[in-house]
Amino acid sequence: MLANRIALLKQEEQKAWKKIEETKKKANDIIHVRHRNAETANFKNALQMQREHEERELQMRNQQQRLNQKEAIRNQQMTQAEKNYREAERLKAERAQHEEMIKI
Repeated sequence: MLANRIALLKQEEQKAWKKIEETKKKANDIIHVRHRNAETANFKNALQMQREHEERELQMRNQQQRLNQKEAIRNQQMTQAEKNYREAERLKAERAQHEEMIKI
């Protein structure tokens, strides 16, 4: 009877060790999953930050392009205005010269 009791206790001890091992395995699995989730979250955050940085750079380049275009248009308009002014002055001088020739 004592031998049966010892055998039964050994079986229970084996079951307890088996449960302890299963619990350790589950704990390790949980730790692994948490670590993997943390890495995934870090990767996503880094990717989001990179996208935001690239978007800000693109916005800055676009803004600079718009400013450059406005400046080019303004310069072109000023050049055209100067050209028109010179042409008007030339025509005035030519008209004045013609009038002077008519008076003579």
